Amino acid sequence: MVPLHIRLREYLRYRLFPAAISCLEWLEEIFAADYVPSFNRTDNVKKRILILFHGRGGGADNQALADAGALADAGCDVSLLFFQVTRRCFVFYPNGIRGGREHYYMPWHMARLWKRLDDLGLAEARLHHLRYWPSYVTRRLPDYFVSRNISLTLGIHDFYYICPRIHLIDGNYRFCGLPTDPAACDACVAKNGHFVTMKGNVAAWRAENLRLLRSADSIVAPSQDTVDRYKKIFPALDISACPHESPANLSLPVRKKRASGVSLTVVGNLLRHKGADIVLAVAKYIKAQNLPLSITVVGDSIYASELKAHNVHVTGKYVECDLPGLLEGVGTDYIWLASTCPETYSFVLSEVWRAGYPVVAFDLGAPAERIRHRKSDADILIPQNLMEDEAGFCRFLIEKNEEANAALIKAKTA
Repeated sequence: MVPLHIRLREYLRYRLFPAAISCLEWLEEIFAADYVPSFNRTDNVKKRILILFHGRGGGADNQALADAGALADAGCDVSLLFFQVTRRCFVFYPNGIRGGREHYYMPWHMARLWKRLDDLGLAEARLHHLRYWPSYVTRRLPDYFVSRNISLTLGIHDFYYICPRIHLIDGNYRFCGLPTDPAACDACVAKNGHFVTMKGNVAAWRAENLRLLRSADSIVAPSQDTVDRYKKIFPALDISACPHESPANLSLPVRKKRASGVSLTVVGNLLRHKGADIVLAVAKYIKAQNLPLSITVVGDSIYASELKAHNVHVTGKYVECDLPGLLEGVGTDYIWLASTCPETYSFVLSEVWRAGYPVVAFDLGAPAERIRHRKSDADILIPQNLMEDEAGFCRFLIEKNEEANAALIKAKTA
């Protein structure tokens, strides 16, 4: 049973908040209508690259900032633009993230923002994410880029363009299976809410997103798994799989045999789509059955108090540079990627591999694809059906850990 405070939080964030933002956009668009710029190409001397992102943190923002930094290091002129949804303003860094910033409040400064972008003489735009950007702005982006001959590279970081709940999850925060019938998605959104601002039904929302995707000169996704899922909905799209980093830069996980028991560590902010419900269910089963398993959360969770009540140590929020030391202090056997949705890449997987730890993950999404590609006997893939079977999960993990221990002993004595 999901605690009442969690259900209230989800209702506020995924029903009332998007509805309120949609109402605000409706009012703003009335005033913004007179400020639409004429899409005439202007000649400029200076050529610059514009990075667009949502500014809400997480992997998409981290990648956008890394992209901007790499371009700046290569000698490119880089500008950044994101939208602060609660303040209803665009934040613009004309000279990179370390330069000064400018604010453009919607809808009053809309014409001024378009003019400012025109004055830069953009040669290229790299779009990372548009979550909560005003729809009356995003609808104009394709025409803006095409009319000014601006090359657009669109990076996919999640399933925003095909799923209004972004992560392909149902009301129980499990993978929905990605139905091809938009009516099934409409029913899901009506029942469970959505994580974006959208008008009309899912088919209309996807059609608007498809228009933006088709305007891009190139579309890149961080895994083939992500490409395949997008092409299930948009089969004609040309999407390239391009990992965020080279596998050669990630050290192979090292398997270390423990005297007894298995220690699992979950890294990051453990939300429901990241597997919070499953971690809690497994923790309850471990405690009830007195199993030789333990769980630690290096980070925070919406279920922090419930997890602590079932012998799970929750460290709280951490700074990324402190992660290796925290993991060393925990002394874990495996990092558990408990996500119940098909992640598109997983920076956490990269971090823990870089630190030399083996991984336990469900056989779903890009993490499973990357683990198979690594071909390391130290990692364990858990069948998807064991998401709903904590007893089977524990039994499978213990068996696989014993097999790994036996293989390690055999390798040492050979």
